[in-house]
Amino acid sequence: MASRPGVLTEWPWSPLGGYKYLLVAPLAMASIHSYVTAEEEEKDLARLLIIALTLW
Repeated sequence: MASRPGVLTEWPWSPLGGYKYLLVAPLAMASIHSYVTAEEEEKDLARLLIIALTLW
């Protein structure tokens, strides 16, 4: 184990605490809304997958 860990060893969201959901919620709602209301040819699953990976 390193005595002085690097810059990216701590997850960037941890200092935000519970406020991180205020940043993610509008993007998640916009992604879900655009997927549900889009026509079949225009549906983009990538945005939903990005949100799922971010929340995971």
